[in-house]
Amino acid sequence: MRGVNRDDLTLTGTTGDDTAEVDNTLALELDMLTALLWAPPARGRQVVGALIGSRADRDAGTTSTVLPAGRVVFFNAVHQNVFDTAVALLDEGSPATPVLVNARFADR
Repeated sequence: MRGVNRDDLTLTGTTGDDTAEVDNTLALELDMLTALLWAPPARGRQVVGALIGSRADRDAGTTSTVLPAGRVVFFNAVHQNVFDTAVALLDEGSPATPVLVNARFADR
């Protein structure tokens, strides 16, 4: 998402003074993304749909029961970029595999 300072954690949520809280959050993000990229495409679309809505719902603007698309979902900017790329691939009908995500990064 352009124009958003993803390094400022106060823009994406609150964190405590304990660095373990942030470390645990970042580890959870990484685990979630790893599972998403290794999941079958249908499961990946289900996960994305549960988080930000299906592509059809997002296009129609009927995603009131999920996180707003285009918002920062992850603390780590790299994690957010991986998620955004996975969503784009799944929306295109492609699987969101580690190889395809990496290839998309290489094309940028």
